[in-house]
Amino acid sequence: MVRIRMHRLLGASFVALSLLGCGSADLGCATAECASDRFFRAEASSLPDCEGAMRSVLGVSIDVEVLYSDSLAVDDVARLTRSAASYYAEYRSSFRLLEAPQALELGPLIAGSRSELEGALIDAGLPVEGELDAEQTALMDAIVAKLLLAPLREFIREHAVPRRPLVLLVVLERLTAPSLYEEGRLSAAIDGLGLSPEFVSRLRDSGDATDLFDALELPVEFTPTLFLDVEALGHFEHPDNIVAHELGHALGLLHTDEPGNLMNPEVAESCRAWLSKAQTTSIVETVEAR
Repeated sequence: MVRIRMHRLLGASFVALSLLGCGSADLGCATAECASDRFFRAEASSLPDCEGAMRSVLGVSIDVEVLYSDSLAVDDVARLTRSAASYYAEYRSSFRLLEAPQALELGPLIAGSRSELEGALIDAGLPVEGELDAEQTALMDAIVAKLLLAPLREFIREHAVPRRPLVLLVVLERLTAPSLYEEGRLSAAIDGLGLSPEFVSRLRDSGDATDLFDALELPVEFTPTLFLDVEALGHFEHPDNIVAHELGHALGLLHTDEPGNLMNPEVAESCRAWLSKAQTTSIVETVEAR
């Protein structure tokens, strides 16, 4: 039996090792200007500030495009995009839709069946049961991660390349296939995933683990992208911090261990997380460079 090891990446539990037609919808309006109010209307938070709260000004307008699974209700999509708007509005920042959100026929982007996994291991000459030595384990890690991330890799290549000067927001019914939980390959939900060239480059420079990005085989340049899982985030009464955290990665921010900071991997739901002056400066520089 294939054994599982968990890695905490991007604030979400990701199993990497030893183990992933376009249509139209009734938005109630046909223009980006009209849809902006529905999808990015900021709402005041009733949460208290987290420990160490500080306020600095971003003052930027972030251009976005929204893609979402055609199996979703528009209101479920808007709930999460408004979460991003509500958080960043506190920093005097807003979002500008460049075109009306588009519904796509999308399934989970992190997926892979047991039979596919076992077939890939057999093809590589690896046993599907029993103990592995260090070299075999490293090879299996790479095979499994590459298999599970194949749909996500193809999505990025199709929709995020070449790079555009905006953030692509992708809202899915499920980011990860239910079979990964049923078969024990994931033990915790992946709420969202934020990716950008700046984030990947800074992560490599920091010396932190980059297993996920190595397996994704990301191009040097691609459109910063935020993936959100409606089912996983639906369990949170206040998803603002979680959505804003993953968007922070798409805006180039790394993790920090500062209590109460938005980019702490253990960001709380019960209080309003904050960004430091250095973080807001970094976001401004990243947005303006695009």
